[in-house]
Amino acid sequence: MKIKKILIPSILTVLFCIIFVLLFWWLQPNKSLYDQINKAVLEADSDYSQLMHVHVDRERTMAFYMTNKTELGIVLLQEKFRGYKVKDYIDKSLIYTDQGISWHGSVIQKLNIHLLYGVVQDPEITQVILISEGNKAAHIINEGNRIWYALIDKPLEYPITIRATNKEGKILYETGDVEFWSK
Repeated sequence: MKIKKILIPSILTVLFCIIFVLLFWWLQPNKSLYDQINKAVLEADSDYSQLMHVHVDRERTMAFYMTNKTELGIVLLQEKFRGYKVKDYIDKSLIYTDQGISWHGSVIQKLNIHLLYGVVQDPEITQVILISEGNKAAHIINEGNRIWYALIDKPLEYPITIRATNKEGKILYETGDVEFWSK
């Protein structure tokens, strides 16, 4: 009888404390999306420096970021209970080029990712057009270093042909085989 008098209040006190801690943790304000992604990328890449852009669509969430080694990194994120974690690396490349624009391609079949991306060095470039992808316009992100990217729904077309123009439409950079795609 004496044990019941001590045991029951002790168990109730422990349960109350556990519930209180869980409620306190649950009611803590969630960090912003960018704070959660910053944390996830930093945990995955010790060279992480700055989050440049987050791409979210129905199929995926991707983070574009700069490293301390002047690289542009791209990761696929997975949402977890209270935040994000890096699910897969997509690519990482140096950002500096001696031309007005750089480009890289990354294809990961198992993740259904067909990506063209790069860095815009020339401040006059306002548009990047992917001629080989049916004249699709790329997204240009202006966060310190300017980056561009385009996710393609189907496998990339070869030869990859890219054109960069200024706001008047003047071609400032072109690579690939324009004649091939004009046929």
